[in-house]
Amino acid sequence: MNAVGEQLERILTGTVAIVGVGSRGRGDDGAGPALIDRLRGRTTASLVEADEVPESYLGEIIACKADTVLLVDAVAFGGRPGEVGLFCREELRNEPALSTHRVPLRLVMEYLAAETGARVLLLGIQPHVVSFGQGLSAAVRRTVDALGDALSRLLDGEAAGSGRPTAYAAAAKERGL
Repeated sequence: MNAVGEQLERILTGTVAIVGVGSRGRGDDGAGPALIDRLRGRTTASLVEADEVPESYLGEIIACKADTVLLVDAVAFGGRPGEVGLFCREELRNEPALSTHRVPLRLVMEYLAAETGARVLLLGIQPHVVSFGQGLSAAVRRTVDALGDALSRLLDGEAAGSGRPTAYAAAAKERGL
Protein backbone atom coordinates (compact mmCIF):
# COMPACT_ATOMS: atom_id res chain seq x y z
CA MET A 1 0.00 0.00 0.00
CA ASN A 2 3.05 2.30 0.30
CA ALA A 3 3.31 2.98 -3.45
CA VAL A 4 -0.42 3.67 -3.63
CA GLY A 5 -0.16 5.85 -0.51
CA GLU A 6 2.58 7.89 -2.17
CA GLN A 7 0.44 8.24 -5.30
CA LEU A 8 -2.54 9.34 -3.22
CA GLU A 9 -0.42 11.92 -1.43
CA ARG A 10 0.51 13.42 -4.81
CA ILE A 11 -2.94 13.34 -6.39
CA LEU A 12 -5.32 14.22 -3.56
CA THR A 13 -5.16 17.95 -4.14
CA GLY A 14 -7.75 20.69 -3.83
CA THR A 15 -11.12 19.64 -2.51
CA VAL A 16 -11.65 15.88 -2.40
CA ALA A 17 -14.74 13.70 -2.65
CA ILE A 18 -14.50 10.03 -1.72
CA VAL A 19 -17.22 7.81 -3.16
CA GLY A 20 -17.76 4.34 -1.69
CA VAL A 21 -19.19 1.91 -4.25
CA GLY A 22 -20.42 -1.61 -3.57
CA SER A 23 -22.89 -3.85 -1.79
CA ARG A 24 -22.59 -4.38 1.95
CA GLY A 25 -24.42 -7.71 1.59
CA ARG A 26 -21.90 -9.27 -0.79
CA GLY A 27 -18.74 -9.83 1.25
CA ASP A 28 -15.77 -7.79 0.09
CA ASP A 29 -17.92 -5.90 -2.43
CA GLY A 30 -18.84 -3.80 0.62
CA ALA A 31 -15.28 -2.42 0.93
CA GLY A 32 -16.20 1.00 -0.54
CA PRO A 33 -19.12 1.66 1.82
CA ALA A 34 -17.05 0.27 4.75
CA LEU A 35 -14.31 2.82 4.00
CA ILE A 36 -16.88 5.63 4.00
CA ASP A 37 -18.01 4.42 7.45
CA ARG A 38 -14.41 4.41 8.64
CA LEU A 39 -13.86 8.00 7.40
CA ARG A 40 -17.06 9.57 8.79
CA GLY A 41 -16.18 12.25 11.31
CA ARG A 42 -12.47 11.87 10.59
CA THR A 43 -12.04 13.99 7.45
CA THR A 44 -13.17 17.22 5.84
CA ALA A 45 -13.34 15.47 2.46
CA SER A 46 -16.85 15.02 1.04
CA LEU A 47 -18.06 11.45 1.55
CA VAL A 48 -20.68 9.78 -0.64
CA GLU A 49 -21.94 6.23 -0.14
CA ALA A 50 -23.11 5.21 -3.60
CA ASP A 51 -24.05 1.59 -2.96
CA GLU A 52 -24.10 -0.52 -6.13
CA VAL A 53 -25.45 2.28 -8.32
CA PRO A 54 -23.00 5.19 -8.42
CA GLU A 55 -24.88 6.59 -11.42
CA SER A 56 -27.78 7.36 -9.06
CA TYR A 57 -25.49 9.60 -6.99
CA LEU A 58 -23.97 11.66 -9.82
CA GLY A 59 -25.83 14.82 -8.76
CA GLU A 60 -24.64 14.47 -5.18
CA ILE A 61 -21.06 13.84 -6.31
CA ILE A 62 -21.11 16.82 -8.70
CA ALA A 63 -22.54 19.03 -5.94
CA CYS A 64 -19.38 18.34 -3.89
CA LYS A 65 -17.51 20.60 -6.35
CA ALA A 66 -14.40 18.49 -5.80
CA ASP A 67 -11.10 18.94 -7.59
CA THR A 68 -10.39 15.23 -7.08
CA VAL A 69 -12.98 12.43 -6.97
CA LEU A 70 -11.80 9.10 -5.60
CA LEU A 71 -14.15 6.17 -6.18
CA VAL A 72 -13.46 3.18 -3.92
CA ASP A 73 -14.69 -0.26 -4.90
CA ALA A 74 -13.80 -3.94 -4.80
CA VAL A 75 -11.97 -4.62 -8.07
CA ALA A 76 -10.76 -8.04 -9.21
CA PHE A 77 -7.46 -6.99 -10.80
CA GLY A 78 -5.52 -10.17 -10.02
CA GLY A 79 -3.83 -9.02 -6.82
CA ARG A 80 -3.73 -10.65 -3.41
CA PRO A 81 -6.90 -10.29 -1.30
CA GLY A 82 -6.82 -6.84 0.28
CA GLU A 83 -4.22 -5.51 -2.16
CA VAL A 84 -4.90 -1.98 -3.40
CA GLY A 85 -4.58 -0.56 -6.90
CA LEU A 86 -5.12 2.96 -8.20
CA PHE A 87 -6.66 3.25 -11.66
CA CYS A 88 -7.46 6.10 -14.01
CA ARG A 89 -10.40 5.77 -16.38
CA GLU A 90 -8.12 5.05 -19.36
CA GLU A 91 -6.92 1.91 -17.58
CA LEU A 92 -10.50 0.65 -17.48
CA ARG A 93 -11.01 0.66 -21.26
CA ASN A 94 -11.29 -3.13 -21.24
CA GLU A 95 -13.77 -3.15 -18.37
CA PRO A 96 -16.62 -5.46 -19.33
CA ALA A 97 -19.84 -3.79 -20.42
CA LEU A 98 -21.61 -5.98 -17.89
CA SER A 99 -20.37 -5.83 -14.34
CA THR A 100 -21.85 -5.80 -10.86
CA HIS A 101 -22.80 -2.18 -11.61
CA ARG A 102 -25.59 -1.23 -13.99
CA VAL A 103 -23.33 1.32 -15.64
CA PRO A 104 -19.61 0.49 -15.93
CA LEU A 105 -17.45 2.56 -13.57
CA ARG A 106 -15.39 3.76 -16.53
CA LEU A 107 -18.47 5.55 -17.90
CA VAL A 108 -19.28 7.01 -14.48
CA MET A 109 -15.70 8.27 -14.23
CA GLU A 110 -15.79 9.76 -17.74
CA TYR A 111 -19.07 11.52 -17.03
CA LEU A 112 -17.84 12.98 -13.74
CA ALA A 113 -14.62 14.20 -15.32
CA ALA A 114 -16.52 15.84 -18.20
CA GLU A 115 -19.12 17.48 -15.94
CA THR A 116 -16.80 18.68 -13.20
CA GLY A 117 -13.32 18.99 -14.68
CA ALA A 118 -12.16 17.00 -11.63
CA ARG A 119 -9.46 14.37 -11.61
CA VAL A 120 -11.41 11.11 -11.20
CA LEU A 121 -9.68 7.95 -10.04
CA LEU A 122 -10.65 4.49 -8.85
CA LEU A 123 -9.07 3.02 -5.74
CA GLY A 124 -9.61 -0.70 -6.18
CA ILE A 125 -9.37 -3.24 -3.38
CA GLN A 126 -8.82 -6.85 -4.48
CA PRO A 127 -11.69 -8.90 -3.02
CA HIS A 128 -11.38 -12.34 -1.50
CA VAL A 129 -15.07 -13.24 -1.27
CA VAL A 130 -18.12 -11.61 -2.86
CA SER A 131 -20.81 -14.09 -1.78
CA PHE A 132 -24.24 -12.91 -0.68
CA GLY A 133 -24.75 -12.74 3.06
CA GLN A 134 -21.05 -12.47 3.88
CA GLY A 135 -19.18 -9.68 5.66
CA LEU A 136 -15.75 -8.37 4.74
CA SER A 137 -12.94 -10.91 4.72
CA ALA A 138 -10.15 -10.39 7.26
CA ALA A 139 -7.70 -9.25 4.54
CA VAL A 140 -10.08 -6.64 3.13
CA ARG A 141 -11.12 -5.47 6.63
CA ARG A 142 -7.44 -4.83 7.46
CA THR A 143 -7.04 -2.88 4.20
CA VAL A 144 -10.17 -0.78 4.83
CA ASP A 145 -8.97 0.03 8.35
CA ALA A 146 -5.48 0.95 7.11
CA LEU A 147 -6.87 3.06 4.26
CA GLY A 148 -9.22 4.86 6.64
CA ASP A 149 -6.34 5.73 8.93
CA ALA A 150 -4.04 6.72 6.06
CA LEU A 151 -6.63 8.84 4.24
CA SER A 152 -7.76 10.65 7.37
CA ARG A 153 -4.13 11.38 8.25
CA LEU A 154 -3.29 12.38 4.68
CA LEU A 155 -6.33 14.60 4.21
CA ASP A 156 -6.58 16.16 7.64
CA GLY A 157 -3.57 15.23 9.67
CA GLU A 158 0.15 15.57 9.81
CA ALA A 159 2.63 14.59 7.14
CA ALA A 160 4.15 11.31 8.28
CA GLY A 161 6.17 12.03 11.40
CA SER A 162 6.90 15.64 10.45
CA GLY A 163 4.68 17.47 12.95
CA ARG A 164 3.54 19.64 10.01
CA PRO A 165 0.07 19.39 8.50
CA THR A 166 -0.16 17.72 5.10
CA ALA A 167 -0.63 20.09 2.16
CA TYR A 168 -4.29 19.07 1.93
CA ALA A 169 -4.88 19.58 5.65
CA ALA A 170 -3.22 23.02 5.56
CA ALA A 171 -5.38 24.06 2.59
CA ALA A 172 -8.53 22.76 4.30
CA LYS A 173 -7.67 24.75 7.43
CA GLU A 174 -7.19 27.88 5.31
CA ARG A 175 -10.65 27.31 3.80
CA GLY A 176 -12.08 27.02 7.30
CA LEU A 177 -13.06 23.36 6.89
